[in-house]
Order: sequence, then C-alpha cells, then structure tokens
Amino acid sequence: MRIGSVPSTQLLIVFECAARHSNFTRASEELFITQAAVSHSVRQLETLLGFDLFVRAKRRVTITQQGRDYLIDVRRILTELAETTHRIMALAGAPTINLAVVPTFSTYWMIPRLPGFLARYPDITINFRTRLAPFDIRAEGVDAAIHNGEPTWRGAVGEYLMTEEMLPVCSPAFRRDQGIEKPSDVKDVRLLHLATRFSAWNDWFTLAGVEVTGSLRHRGLAFDQFGILARAAAAGAGVALLPRFLVDAEKGGGDIEILFPDMPKLSHDYYLAYSGSAPMSAAVDTFRSWLVEEIGKWSNGATEASARPA
Repeated sequence: MRIGSVPSTQLLIVFECAARHSNFTRASEELFITQAAVSHSVRQLETLLGFDLFVRAKRRVTITQQGRDYLIDVRRILTELAETTHRIMALAGAPTINLAVVPTFSTYWMIPRLPGFLARYPDITINFRTRLAPFDIRAEGVDAAIHNGEPTWRGAVGEYLMTEEMLPVCSPAFRRDQGIEKPSDVKDVRLLHLATRFSAWNDWFTLAGVEVTGSLRHRGLAFDQFGILARAAAAGAGVALLPRFLVDAEKGGGDIEILFPDMPKLSHDYYLAYSGSAPMSAAVDTFRSWLVEEIGKWSNGATEASARPA
C-alpha cells in the first residue's frame, strides 16, 4: 500500500469520535472543532475509502455495516499508536532494550534471575515480546532475540549462549500405570510433542537405540509451548521431552519424574540474535555480558548437580 493512500490520523480520530457519539455535533464539541469540520472530515474519509461510513437522516447519523467493520481496526490502530507514543515519551533518553524471547526460557530461566540484572543496572528498561519463531529483527523494531534451534536468522547474527539437555518425563502415576521400565516401553505410550519440534521424539529414540517406524508426529498430543507441555505431563496425559531447567522448576512438587536419568541426553542450543548490519547499543551489550555471566554460573551449578549421586 502506498503511504499516500493511507488516511491521516486526524481523519481517523474524527471518524472514531463521530461513530462513538453517533452525532456530529457532539463529536465537534469533544474535539473542539466545528460541526462542519467534522462533516467535512468524514466526507473526505468516505471519498478516500470509496464507501459511506454513515447514513445521514436529518440531524441523525447512523454508522453503516462497512463503517462498523472499519471502526474495529481504526480503534485498534489508534489505541496502539497512543500506547506506543506514551511509552516512547516515558522512556525518552533512557536506555531501553526491546527483547524478543521464547516463553519457556524467559519464564523459567531468565525471569527468576532478572532481579539481579535490575539491581545492578536500574537505569536500563527491558521490553519483552514473546516470539515462537524467527522473524525480521529490524522490521519489528527489536534490538535482540533469544531463541533455540539453529542460528539461521536472515540478516541477524546468532551468538551461541548455552546447550540445554532434553529429558523424558511423565507423572509417577502414568509411569506406573503404563509399566514404563525401559526406553523401548516409551514408544508404546502416548507421547506429548512440542508443535515446532515434532522430530524430537524420533531423535530421542535414535539416541536410546530404539527402532521406531515412521514419524511419530501424529501420535499423542501437540502443544505450542513447553510450559503447557509440562503441565500436561504432570497431569498424566503422556510422556514429554522437556528442558532441564523446566524440569528442575516442576519436579519439586513431585508431579513429574525423569525417565532413565543415566542414558545419554538429547540436547538443543539457545542463541542470542541481533542485527548484523546495525551497531549494538550499549544497553544490549550490557545485557549480553550479564546473560553470559549468568549462564556460566548456571552451567557450573548444573554440572555439579549432575555429578552428585541421584
């Protein structure tokens, strides 16, 4: 769409106000303009759109169905613009990081450690956005993103952060009821999948030396987030493959247990992605250094924990 064909914000504000009041005079009073100016603005918008927004009958105006449909998006756009403007005004001059994160990592690993960052760097503000798949960092106004999988984002640098073990887990009752004693028993029970990683169970069975026929993606249940996957496993819905940091957070209540803790672990990597063409801000560089430091502490703790007898 050409920018020139987009109506001005002022026309949209007048339309929203007139639609809300169903009266051009009341709209003029709220906006501190004349009734004629309201009428002229609405006509101008209708000419641009190519359809009537209101039916005019003497001194009354009634919004048309096309007008109602358009009003839904106009209100959303005006609300988002107002929120963005207020946020930018509040943060003017303050170091800010717009960070996209995968929900499980942010909820179970980063958020518990975030107070330490805020205490050390109180002047830095972080705006979090949840993302499940790679996207154009610069186009969406994001400074950096934490994601898992492969460092293959177009136009972005993928900096390795950590490798996370994936552990098979289920509820104690499910294991008992299904008679799960060895890895080969798992292929005969209900599997819980992450929707973006349907190949994970095939990879796990290969690592366990268990032969399976075909893809397992159509067996069991699929979820779009690890957190929901964990709750399903705890409820006895099946066996899930979960990151260790999520298992550590969930197993304290006794709702889930790790299957075959001594066998080799499936793993996946986390990366920090940022623009490859724009210079990194001082705030992002500070956050990156803190993140690497915290990962180092966590990795040492995880290594010590795995070395202790179960």
